[in-house]
Amino acid sequence: MSVYDNLLDYSWSLEIIDTHEHLMREEIWINEPRDVLSDWLQLYFSCDLVSAGLSPENLELVRNSESELSFMERWKLVEPYWFAAQNTGYARSLDRAARDLYDVDGVRKETIEDLNSKFLEARKASAEGIRSHYNYVLKEKSRISVSVLDTVVEKMEETPDTAFYRPVFRMDWFINPDSMQGIRKAGKEAGILIHSLDDWKTVAAFHLDEAIRKFGIVGLKSGLAYERPLRYEKVPYNIADAQFCELLNGTHPRSVHVTRTVLPREFQDHMMHHILKLAEDRELTYQFHTGLQEGNGNLINNSNPELMINLFLEYPGVKFDIFHIGYPYEKSLGVISKNFPNVYIDMAWAHIISPEASVNALVEWMDLVPANKISAFGGDYFFVDGVYGHVAMARENVSKALSIVVGKGVMDIDRAKEILHWMFIDTPARLFRIT
Repeated sequence: MSVYDNLLDYSWSLEIIDTHEHLMREEIWINEPRDVLSDWLQLYFSCDLVSAGLSPENLELVRNSESELSFMERWKLVEPYWFAAQNTGYARSLDRAARDLYDVDGVRKETIEDLNSKFLEARKASAEGIRSHYNYVLKEKSRISVSVLDTVVEKMEETPDTAFYRPVFRMDWFINPDSMQGIRKAGKEAGILIHSLDDWKTVAAFHLDEAIRKFGIVGLKSGLAYERPLRYEKVPYNIADAQFCELLNGTHPRSVHVTRTVLPREFQDHMMHHILKLAEDRELTYQFHTGLQEGNGNLINNSNPELMINLFLEYPGVKFDIFHIGYPYEKSLGVISKNFPNVYIDMAWAHIISPEASVNALVEWMDLVPANKISAFGGDYFFVDGVYGHVAMARENVSKALSIVVGKGVMDIDRAKEILHWMFIDTPARLFRIT
């Protein structure tokens, strides 16, 4: 048996920790109208299709399972672009899911109807209590012990199913509140009338502590790299307070006669530092989106992890879990993780963004970064089938990278297995206190 096959077999013997998912509850997935096109084209590969030339309008038609168009008419709209983008990591993940979950040989004209029929059968079996599709995909096929769940909401309403998940909490809305109505509502829930920035900080701390107490959150998550650069300056209190008071007084230029407002960068910067202090005091790991943003037409330079170096310096007590290998800034992230004890590399999403880049980065990091600072997998999907395709690719990529390192004589296979275990289990377990 080759070193690669030995490591791959070992990886599949492990029930791993998944550092990042956005999955909806299974009962919602069952009850919403869906077919395989509407489910699988929620994100990621849909962006490749648009990049290949599919119009956004036709993408919406293809996604609409209740459209007047038949299933095959919708497929014909997307087929040439699917073929054009079939080489990408996103497409490979879906092909793998089709083969291993539904026994269908990839996604193409000859297989799409059979794939959809089997997808609908799986939903029906879940709805009738015959077989949980989530359990089948996440537990039986993917061999994931637990996933860290980001629900992408400003206020958690319920504890996720602990058989599958451990939640993280987004504080982004407290950094950039988007409406006076929301501010008043958050204050009312905390029993505080908001008259000042100090009041708003107290409200933020209240909601964070409630998320810890009620929902057992294991960390925080920031997705603000989609909205603004990741550089957060140290802004004096009086500047941020004046800007917040403008909003409270109704004199902020964007808060008059509109539902949504965006407070100035200085206020956001000040609040990020405050939230980081709250995280430090509570010993919470903080996940940050860096690198490629989902969608088409984003500002990639906003999400360079180099922009965060002042935060890494100022908050040594915060463990920063830096997402998506910072791609295409993975070399910089490797250097940063080497330099800062509190900065960790997270390969969430990376294996399907670019399988080759993920392998190459991991090989290089084995020269550069302590091996206990890398988490190997986060599926980062909104639909469950994608998680399996991604985890299969992740196990292969990590095994390939470590087999290359073994082949260079840097370590033997037993040491490679130990590091593989660290990356898939021990490091994320330590970061998120998962036992």
